Amino acid sequence: MKVILLQDVAKFGRKHEIKEASDGFARNFLINTGKAMVATPANIAKINALKKNTIISAEHGERNFELLIEKLKETKIVIKAKANPAGHLFAGLHEGDIADKIFKETSIATDRAWIKIAKPIKELGEQTIKLQKGDKSAEVSILIEKI
Repeated sequence: MKVILLQDVAKFGRKHEIKEASDGFARNFLINTGKAMVATPANIAKINALKKNTIISAEHGERNFELLIEKLKETKIVIKAKANPAGHLFAGLHEGDIADKIFKETSIATDRAWIKIAKPIKELGEQTIKLQKGDKSAEVSILIEKI
């Protein structure tokens, strides 16, 4: 029976591959656990369209990342947060918080996976964060101010 793998299966195949499997293995394991679906012409067309969209999304993400870096060179990102009198934040700023603020300021979709910080930011003042996508990277300065 021909199946389309919906995820990687150890010692059998990779995601989106069309593989020949024994009927029992296909029905009892692959399809039953959601790891594969039957390779009908309609399902094959869906998977091919999905592969194409994934490639387009990756290319679009590369362009977004380059646009973001250019925009951040011109724009100063200021994040306001609650802090005590000593300048320590009550809640640390994580990658998602920074990505949301960058999106609000630049209107460029920002993936939180692009933001690399060792630990949550817990101090007021200017902070340097690293943006990285694949082999491209840049360092950006953000300002954390007290509300």
